[in-house]
Amino acid sequence: MLTWIGLAALPFVLGYQAWSYWVFRKRLVAEPV
Repeated sequence: MLTWIGLAALPFVLGYQAWSYWVFRKRLVAEPV
């Protein structure tokens, strides 16, 4: 049961990580130090 929940949530987790990286990469690159 828990395995199926994990498999169902995995695409959302990967998508959220990819989205957060896509959003914050601009700040990390564009912000001068």
